[in-house]
Amino acid sequence: MRRRISSLAVLLVVCTLTVATQEQTRRPVFRGGTDLVQLDVVVLDKNRRPVTGLTAADFLVLEDGRPRPIQAFAPLTLPAPETAVASTRAAWTRTITNDVVTNQRTEEGRLVVILMDHTIPAGPATITARAIADAAVDALGPNDLGAVVRNTGFADDGGQQDFTADKSRLHGLLKQPFMGLVNPPGMGPGGLTRPSPDNVLDPACLCGLCALESLERIASAMLEDRGRQKTVLFIGANLPVQEEPGDPCALHLKMARERMFRALDRADATVHSIDPTGLETLAKGAEAFPGDVRRNPMELLRRQGNLAILPDFTGGRTVLNMNDPQTVVPAIFEESQSYYLIGIPRAEGGKEDDQRRNIRVRV
Repeated sequence: MRRRISSLAVLLVVCTLTVATQEQTRRPVFRGGTDLVQLDVVVLDKNRRPVTGLTAADFLVLEDGRPRPIQAFAPLTLPAPETAVASTRAAWTRTITNDVVTNQRTEEGRLVVILMDHTIPAGPATITARAIADAAVDALGPNDLGAVVRNTGFADDGGQQDFTADKSRLHGLLKQPFMGLVNPPGMGPGGLTRPSPDNVLDPACLCGLCALESLERIASAMLEDRGRQKTVLFIGANLPVQEEPGDPCALHLKMARERMFRALDRADATVHSIDPTGLETLAKGAEAFPGDVRRNPMELLRRQGNLAILPDFTGGRTVLNMNDPQTVVPAIFEESQSYYLIGIPRAEGGKEDDQRRNIRVRV
């Protein structure tokens, strides 16, 4: 079961009081308001499927350990993606673009960011990364908005697409020649070599900070849309979140990590990590580059452990050791197909922007 708590959103309830007397020709109007903190909550069963049919009585909201009354409650179910509806139609009808596409944002729907990380290995993993991203675009529902970000240390390297409902624009960007080819092989003293997926010494992403900074920016961009489900698909082979003992990057990594965690927490974004590397063993593969050696098992476990940190923190999935990870994408979207909006009164003294409170929801 997962509970996701959105950052503070204000619902203003306006009450108009009118007072009329025989002597008055104008009626004075008094306005008052009640602030509500809006929470969007996803409840999953043991198979990570949404639990529907719950009522406000099934939830307990704690703010700094104290129960808070639920004053607003609404169950929501998002419409299915058009690809699911069109699955029974002719194949050519699923490839044409809609005549009318709008970016008008409703309160119901998802914000989905596809992050193509700089740690995607060159070769078959690049093709798999594009397949994962294309599957995510296909899974977008009618009210969803998607964006594609290519994470490198160079601005706009390979292009990006801001939030849009136009799937053809998203697919078009993913078809660009350099989309996904973010960690190409290089020429070393011993010939052509494949760089490490860590790539923390790459001048384009020194200490691996560019991934954490990208996630912080993405979360900040999502913050303005209240009440919408927010999903980040991190597609890459490593996400260095933890510093190693004696690591010269430790201080910078710690500061970037704390900023990223705060931004994700405020935006209530769920991060899913998907590794496009495929099924991994410790043996050299048939596509091995000259100079490749057997992989260090501890290094492999550390890298895969890094990928699981953000999903564990935000309630997402970690997809590893699969040759077809794109097949998991529809199930990821189904998790946020149904959710609940809950409104609780803002605690006394909680209007300050820098006031941080611990909110927990129990079912």
